[in-house]
Amino acid sequence: MVSVVRVVLGAATAGSALVIIASIVVIGGLFNEVNQMYAEVLADVEETKVISNDAWKAIMEPFVQLAARIHRFSFEFAHTEAALFRLLTKIYIGCFLDEI
Repeated sequence: MVSVVRVVLGAATAGSALVIIASIVVIGGLFNEVNQMYAEVLADVEETKVISNDAWKAIMEPFVQLAARIHRFSFEFAHTEAALFRLLTKIYIGCFLDEI
């Protein structure tokens, strides 16, 4: 009867060892699959980032051009305004000089 117990105990030990080895193999495969999914997700995030940056630039391009035009106009207007002020000042002072 002792030999039957040893056979059953040996079979249970061997079965447990096989289950443990199979579990380790499955865990390794799952780990590899998770790493592959992680790499794919990072690649998708980078692609999305590029697309969103391009879209943002396309959205902002008219506003950037408008801001540049406004800046250029205000710069030209400031110089024109200063020149006009000097001219009007000379005319105004000249009118008084003619009266004297």
